[in-house]
Amino acid sequence: MPRFISLLLAGLLVPALSSAEPIVTFRLEHYEVTGNTVAEIQKSVLARTPVRSASGVFGGATRWHLETSYRTEPLPGGRCAVLDPKVFLEIKVTLPRLKPGTRITRQAYAEWNRFLGALRAHEKLHALNGKFTAETLERRMANLTTGFDCQRTKEVLDKSSRALIDQISQRDVELDRKTVHGRSQGAFLNMAVDHPQQAQN
Repeated sequence: MPRFISLLLAGLLVPALSSAEPIVTFRLEHYEVTGNTVAEIQKSVLARTPVRSASGVFGGATRWHLETSYRTEPLPGGRCAVLDPKVFLEIKVTLPRLKPGTRITRQAYAEWNRFLGALRAHEKLHALNGKFTAETLERRMANLTTGFDCQRTKEVLDKSSRALIDQISQRDVELDRKTVHGRSQGAFLNMAVDHPQQAQN
């Protein structure tokens, strides 16, 4: 457990469960691809995807961002109450959208739909990591009273929140490592669909 989170928990006097929910903003963005065959569609995805980084070029992505707000009130004995906590979660998912070519094969279209379903399922896991982080922060700040003064409470709470976000963000890194960015979950276009006879041999 990160030191800042441990320090915060050590100073808690009134832990409580929260009935509040994070304030979530969800954005789904598409980029258009086209093609008549799986190979053509794959080429279009690689050419048009905006998801590019030092790690490579990918068909889809999920990015989430968290912000928190709250106010503090001094209590007798050098304690502090955290009031009106709010957690704001922004999730942006980027996915391809196919504009089929006029001669697209039934097999290529079926493979596209299979790939897109797997890609959506993979990106949903990333989005759920963001939601879990937001809900965890919401619970930890709800009805919170600490044994610190309010200045120290703000310092520890802000640092522990950042530590938690960094900690859970590693789940996204590990998810992509384990699944090879969703490939092991089926998020890839199967080139063999274009050559069914070769695939059977």
